[in-house]
Amino acid sequence: MSYEVAQQPSALELTISVSRQDVLTLIVVLVAAEPIHVGLEFVQQPTCHSVCCWRGKEVNRRGMRGTLLMVLALSLWTCIAPNEHTGRPQRETERISVAVQSIQRGDAASIYATTATLESESKTEVRARAAGVVKEIFVEEGDLVESGQLLLSLDDSDQALRLRKAEITLAESKTEQERRSKMVASGILSPEEFEQTENQLRQNETELELAQLALSYTRVEAPFDGVITQRLVDLGANVNSGTDLFHVMDVNPLLAKVYIPAQRMGTISIGQPINLHIASSEEDLTGQVKLISPVVDPVTGTIKVTVEIHTYPAHIRPGDFADVRVITAINTNAMLVPSNAVVEDQGSKHVFIAQEGRAFKRLVTVGYTDRGLTEIQSGLEGDEWVVVKGQRNLKDGVEIEVLEGAPTAMAEAQL
Repeated sequence: MSYEVAQQPSALELTISVSRQDVLTLIVVLVAAEPIHVGLEFVQQPTCHSVCCWRGKEVNRRGMRGTLLMVLALSLWTCIAPNEHTGRPQRETERISVAVQSIQRGDAASIYATTATLESESKTEVRARAAGVVKEIFVEEGDLVESGQLLLSLDDSDQALRLRKAEITLAESKTEQERRSKMVASGILSPEEFEQTENQLRQNETELELAQLALSYTRVEAPFDGVITQRLVDLGANVNSGTDLFHVMDVNPLLAKVYIPAQRMGTISIGQPINLHIASSEEDLTGQVKLISPVVDPVTGTIKVTVEIHTYPAHIRPGDFADVRVITAINTNAMLVPSNAVVEDQGSKHVFIAQEGRAFKRLVTVGYTDRGLTEIQSGLEGDEWVVVKGQRNLKDGVEIEVLEGAPTAMAEAQL
């Protein structure tokens, strides 16, 4: 510690330069000393890391000794305050700690992200085609059914009797037709009268077919392979023709219809894989482009793309909400760096590379960004080590200490 004292007629002017270790000692001396009338200003230059300096000016108030003590204590705290970023006292030559990562090579894709609701390929309402009482129900909601599988039967007593009557009538008509055929051959019956007999036979055949059809309507069958989504009648219910009985849905495959701006269609093609993320179950699925609409919607400017999903867990259902990612363009063998390594400053983008214990700024041109990786189109050679942590505190050429990601050779070179 060093100080200078200038005695004036009415006051004492004191200039003190003191190291951190002497600040507490100085405070103790001031407490024990005679009252000193001083005005205090704290002076610290940017390079003043090891010493703190004060300069006193003359004042004539006796209470300033307390103020001096308070300011000295504040200055003590200021001088020993830790470095903002490292938590250690500042050192003029201290290196900045960083983490680095090598440049990757891979595909850089332009992704159009949208949403869609999963739908069935086909669905229908199964309705009664005959009136009657529900006699048996063979399926319940959630059951998988095959095309033609029996779902429900109605009481068919009336239809069965009508069919029996039609069969008897037809049999009589056939017998009559055979008898009259012989009469025509012997000349007893004219051909015109025999023609009436044949017409009656054909009419009775039609009546039999109608009776068979009416009887078949009492048996309700599945129109296609699918799943029963709703059963709308109960056993014993009296239904009329047209009454809703079941809702059936074809769920294999599931469909997702997405609408992509025409200018983003890029290279989308039939059969292209599409990634989907199901929000309800946090699962990822893969579908394929099935259809691409040949027209642009004049209102939205979008093109409908239909994606089909053949393989999915049993708990995935129509109506589930999906995040859809469609690749519209792709660059192969691209240079890829973590997106957080790219720093944007006044409209330009740059990264820092680690080389021989220092960080060097490199202006770059970026391309596609996807899932935390950014394509570098120019500005790097491809064999550099890019700073991925601590880059916000760097300046071009500053000394660094690589704590993470560096190979052994780089770590030894910076020592």
